[in-house]
Amino acid sequence: GEWICFVDSDDVLLPHALELLFAETKNFPDADVIEGKSTRFREISELQKIVPAAARSREPFVADGFTFAVKLEATDTTPFVTSHWRKIIRRESLLKTDALNFPPEIIFFEDALGQLRLATGIRRAVSVPEIVYGHRENPDSACNSATTKAKYSTVDYRVKLWNAALNIFRGNDEKWQLAARLFIARTFPGAFLSATGTFLRHPQIRAFIPLVRSRELAAYPNSKSWLLKLILLGTRFPFSLVPEPIFRAAIRLPLPYFLAAHVRVRRLLKKS
Repeated sequence: GEWICFVDSDDVLLPHALELLFAETKNFPDADVIEGKSTRFREISELQKIVPAAARSREPFVADGFTFAVKLEATDTTPFVTSHWRKIIRRESLLKTDALNFPPEIIFFEDALGQLRLATGIRRAVSVPEIVYGHRENPDSACNSATTKAKYSTVDYRVKLWNAALNIFRGNDEKWQLAARLFIARTFPGAFLSATGTFLRHPQIRAFIPLVRSRELAAYPNSKSWLLKLILLGTRFPFSLVPEPIFRAAIRLPLPYFLAAHVRVRRLLKKS
């Protein structure tokens, strides 16, 4: 077929999903990715009330390959998610960009690397506002296993992941390298959720700090969340003890505050 759709074994593609996504191929004939939104569920009955509205609340968001790359995030409501799920992808684009080449040493966020590769070879990506995909909240899934989390938290694993992201755009111009740096910045704080300050002082980790602490990255979507966590890391604050709702409230603070705090973090990191 011309279009490919992926579904994780735990998850559910909503009944209207394919019809809705394929309808957009006529509206956007040059699109190589058409993506909807997702939701979380425990029981399948929770999805039965989800049906497309008669009229859209907002128009589809259209992006070129670079914008697709910089907006990739692992959330249900972001325009483009860091996985192959909840979207249809043109077969030719998957093959041309080698987006299904998952490094065997990368066991978590491997699909994000595939999406970054995909970004380099697409003409248009379209995000529609309707929910088309259900993520099952499964505490026994591979992503939630203690073994996976333990590997994901190590310095060696994070360095492999970040280098793999940089290698995708190695040789490209600065604009595309920025996309890799944004991906690293958004996954940077999570490496230390349960770690000590010694992780931040690790030579291999410190080598990445200049890539993620520049002002230019702060202008991109949802940068405040990871920037706040970098601020707390810089002050050795145990932010793993802070509930996520507090982070969500804090990132509503004005951006100038974060830029000023960002300078302070840079000074603190130099002293560490």
